[in-house]
Amino acid sequence: MSVTVSWKDMATPWVEDVIREFPEFRRRALKSVGWMMQKEIKKGIESGAPGGRRYAPLSGVARGVKAKSKLRVMKKKKVRSGPLGKLRKAVGYQYKDDGSLTVGWLSKSAVYLGSMQEKGRRLPVTEKMRRFWWSGARGKKWPKVLKKGVRLRKETREIILPARPTIGPMREVLVPRIPGYFVKKIDGYMEDDMKRSTKKSKRKYRVYGSWW
Repeated sequence: MSVTVSWKDMATPWVEDVIREFPEFRRRALKSVGWMMQKEIKKGIESGAPGGRRYAPLSGVARGVKAKSKLRVMKKKKVRSGPLGKLRKAVGYQYKDDGSLTVGWLSKSAVYLGSMQEKGRRLPVTEKMRRFWWSGARGKKWPKVLKKGVRLRKETREIILPARPTIGPMREVLVPRIPGYFVKKIDGYMEDDMKRSTKKSKRKYRVYGSWW
């Protein structure tokens, strides 16, 4: 799931004229939009309430895993994790030559995990899963997982992963801000370009007759 933005959606007559004269401004402004959006999405994930909508709380199993994992690393560094954990690092943007910008997940695994969190899922509990949690998932494949296992109750037949929307709520918050942000960037580039032109020009003008 991603958000796609096109400069044409924000093209007022003034913006079209400027981009026609300075095509590089379009690329710079759109990349800046992408940077702003990814930054805000990451902040939303870290806050636990992207777009003002708080994530559903963790399950008992997940809380136990995170609590014990934090004890292992608390002395080394500050832990910043929510229900989506390190998925916030997998948010990025891509500028395309057709004048569009896509903001979303940066890998196929992030798309899979992010979509699962976005929509929610019901996971059937198998015997293999029970052994996995009880053993603590020790081994080369899972070196950072708990040394002590988590016991799943016998009556537990499935693990419910509630929906924790991120992209949807953030889209609602960010999309209305994009046109103003884009135009402000274009305006800033124009102003900077004019300042540079003024500094470079050594020509002195003398006006004969005033229009006002």
